[in-house]
Amino acid sequence: MSLLGFGIVILHIFILTISYELICKVTKKERYLFIACIFVYQSVAEFFFDFISLAGLGIEKFIFPFILYTSIVVLKKYDKHKGMFISLLLSLLYHSTHTFLSVTLSSITGDAFVIEHEVMFYLGVLLLTYFIIKKIITYFHLELTYFDKDYLYPFLKKVIVAFFGLHILLFISDIVSTTHHLNSFGSILSTIVFICLLLIFFAMNSHKVQIEKEIALKQKKFEQKHLQTYTDEIVELYNEIRGFRHDYAGMLVSMQMAIDSGDLQEINRVYNEVLVKANQKLRSEKYTYFDLNNIEDSALRSLIAQSI
Repeated sequence: MSLLGFGIVILHIFILTISYELICKVTKKERYLFIACIFVYQSVAEFFFDFISLAGLGIEKFIFPFILYTSIVVLKKYDKHKGMFISLLLSLLYHSTHTFLSVTLSSITGDAFVIEHEVMFYLGVLLLTYFIIKKIITYFHLELTYFDKDYLYPFLKKVIVAFFGLHILLFISDIVSTTHHLNSFGSILSTIVFICLLLIFFAMNSHKVQIEKEIALKQKKFEQKHLQTYTDEIVELYNEIRGFRHDYAGMLVSMQMAIDSGDLQEINRVYNEVLVKANQKLRSEKYTYFDLNNIEDSALRSLIAQSI
C-alpha cells in the first residue's frame, strides 16, 4: 500500500470517528476503542474478501453496520434499537455520501481522469465527504441527545426500517456498478439512496417538531383546565369567607347579649358552639388556597383577583 493509499484509509477511519463523536458524544476511551474496532475490521475485511476474490462487490460495506452495531452496543451499552439506529445512520451517512460524491465527480471529470489520478481523486472525495457529513449532522441535528426522546421511539423504529431498506439498495448499487453496461444504473441508485437519506432526515426533524407542538398544546390545555379548577376553588372559598363575614356580625351580637345579661352559661355556649367552631373552620388547610401571595406570577395573580 502506498503512502497516499494509507492516508486514504486513515482519513476513512477519521471521518467515521468524528461522525460517531458528533452523534453520540463519546469519551476518549470510547473513541480509541471505536478507532481500534474500525481499523481491525477494515484490515481483516480487506484481506479476507481479497483472498476469496470477492473484493469490490461491496460485501464489506453491507456487513459494516452490523460490526458497528456490535461495537456501539458493547461500548455505549445501548439497547438494540438505539444501537441499530446509530450503526445504520453512521454507515449510510458515510457510504451514501462518499458514493454519491464519487459518482458525481467522476461524471464531471471523466473516467480517464479518475483512472489516471485514482489515489488523489479518492483523497479529494474523502475530504469533501468529511465536510459534507459534518454539515449534514449539524444541519439536521443528528445528535442522539436531540432525538433520544421516549415519544419519538415509535417513529425512530420506522426510520430504522427505512435505513435498512436504503442500506440494501446501496448494496445493490455497488453490485450493479461492477457490471460495465449497468454502471449508469448503479450511479442512479446511489444518487436515489443519498437523496432519500436526506428526505428521511427532513422527516425526522419535521416529525419531532410536530410531536413537540402537540405535546405543548396538550400541556397548555391541561394548565388552562387546572387554572380554571383552581380559580373555581378560590371563588368558592371567597364566597364562604364572605358568608362568614355576614355571620360574624351575628356572632358578636349574640356574645354581646350574653355578656350584657351576665349569663355565664350562655356566654360559654356561644363561645364553644359558635366562636370555637367558626375558628376551627377558618383554620382549615383549604383556606390557604385563598392566599394569592402564593402565586408568583403577578399577571396571573391579578387575573384571578379580578375574577373574584
